[in-house]
Amino acid sequence: MANTLTAAATNAAASITLPSVSGWANVIKGLAWSYSSTPTGGRLTINDGAPRIVSDGVTNSTTTITSATAAFTNADIGSYVTGSGITALAKIVSITNATTAVISIAATASATGVSLTITPTIFDMDISAGGPGSLQDSTMQISGTPGNSMTATLSAGGSAIVGKLNITQIATK
Repeated sequence: MANTLTAAATNAAASITLPSVSGWANVIKGLAWSYSSTPTGGRLTINDGAPRIVSDGVTNSTTTITSATAAFTNADIGSYVTGSGITALAKIVSITNATTAVISIAATASATGVSLTITPTIFDMDISAGGPGSLQDSTMQISGTPGNSMTATLSAGGSAIVGKLNITQIATK
């Protein structure tokens, strides 16, 4: 099965979600993007599966975050983490145990009861140079977890843009 999917957005992020198919993994074989004007800080990210949210997060103005219910695993390494006091683009860089993770950027505050969103990210690229671009190499392949949906998002970092994202999707068993 192969699909070419397109998303476009004005003054917002363009996003495409590849649906989940039980027992199948989404495999992205090509990406192309364009802007109507040069962004100030564009990114292309691909997430594997839905984010999970925990409401018992603890931050302490360091790179350590904790949650009794997060059940952190090595699969969380590379995932974005957002929440009150968590700096934008913070990612999980290591797992200490099921309740403790280390993020790439120190939290800006100490707090308890923080709602943390953990987004499984399998591809992240700075495309702030702007203009059109593509990853169409015949060896390029981004594979998701079987049964998960994948979401690709093109953002413009605050620029007023018209973004377009094309993905060639091949689901493999």
